[in-house]
Amino acid sequence: MLSLSRQLAAFAFAVGFILPSLAFATNGYFGIGYGIKNRGMAGVAVADPKDSLATTANPAGMAFVGTRLDIGARLFIPKRQSAAKGALTLSADADTTGDSGATLFMVPNMGANVALGKWSVGFAMVGNGGMSTRYNFNFFNFGSPKLKDQALGVSLMQVLILPTVTYKVTPTQAFGIAPILGIQVFRAYGLEKFANVTFSAVPGRVTNNGNDWSYGAGARIGWMGKFLDGRLALGVTYATRVYMSPLTKYKGLFADGGDFDLPRNFAVGIAVKPIRRLTIGLDVQRIFFNEVHSIGNRHPAGSGGPKGLIAPPGQKLGTTGTGMGFGWRDQTAYKLGVSYEVNDRWTVRGGFDYGRSPVPTDQLLFNVLAPGIVTRHWTGGLTYHLSPASELSGSFMFAPRTTQICAYPACQTMLTYKKGDFIGAQMWQYSLGISYGLKF
Repeated sequence: MLSLSRQLAAFAFAVGFILPSLAFATNGYFGIGYGIKNRGMAGVAVADPKDSLATTANPAGMAFVGTRLDIGARLFIPKRQSAAKGALTLSADADTTGDSGATLFMVPNMGANVALGKWSVGFAMVGNGGMSTRYNFNFFNFGSPKLKDQALGVSLMQVLILPTVTYKVTPTQAFGIAPILGIQVFRAYGLEKFANVTFSAVPGRVTNNGNDWSYGAGARIGWMGKFLDGRLALGVTYATRVYMSPLTKYKGLFADGGDFDLPRNFAVGIAVKPIRRLTIGLDVQRIFFNEVHSIGNRHPAGSGGPKGLIAPPGQKLGTTGTGMGFGWRDQTAYKLGVSYEVNDRWTVRGGFDYGRSPVPTDQLLFNVLAPGIVTRHWTGGLTYHLSPASELSGSFMFAPRTTQICAYPACQTMLTYKKGDFIGAQMWQYSLGISYGLKF
């Protein structure tokens, strides 16, 4: 029989319609936005709440959306391709290119809010992020014919539940707080060549151990205010680190004995109405990926030659504090969105999101497993009001192809340590979403 915590996790995934192997990598592995409406504006929502998913960007925004229910889903189509040429791949004299499978996912979202005078209470349930790749060619075969055609990949799914309370200190200013309850599940396969004492502090907990569940909590707080008769809105929000229980089945893979916390982040936003029906919004978000050791710790780059076959002292996978990770740096995302009310029935939206790749070029080695490197996102959306109390919204997103290549001698790693060797990854994305909103 499942434990109570496992039952609760399974229930949360079932309620959220979460399907296997989600992958949301956009700003790193964070989504650019979580509601269909704000995704139409490239995720702009810190000072421009649209519905009960507003708490995912700024809990204070729930004070201005009224009593309502929202439920939606989107199809996400990420395309990933990686390539390597090096003495530790099966073919040292020819590049080996692999396209990841797992390219079609459904990502649900839901939320509700009840206005109670100066107070409001609500919640949202969303997929925060994840990464899922499956290569039919194993880049990490280290010259072993047995591993050449063995599948290589990872799957990470994360669901966040945000119960929310807001208080209006004046009719135009509000504070909000949302505890963050996190659930994640992870698995890895095809990493046999790292499951030894040369690379890992716990060799038996590196790969092929099935799904492992993890649970945790954090909090998001925020403020929002409207000024100049509603023509100007400002917002600021901060989310703590979400401290997750260790992924014990993979404590020999992730630093700190299987730790994979969600990084803290903060954002500021401004929304301006130059005319009554037009809103222009700008959000700036900072995500501190580097502070989570399993995400931010670097792996060897520049060790060169056969020395690259051995993890440096104190940096073995799974080691507390200094264990090798994905090498991600912190990321700043800039979101610009526009919304225009064509008439009482139709609203159209558009936006652009940009964030520099969190993956340094010399850290591509492990990141062929999860190349969250896209930098630009173009979005659009619309809402049709079925009645004064109900509406349908849709959105689309296109992230053009981003390519990163690290060649010898700039990349001297376990795969590249002679002239002509390289590691490369590229990614591009599409997304289509729809939601239904009901006002009370």
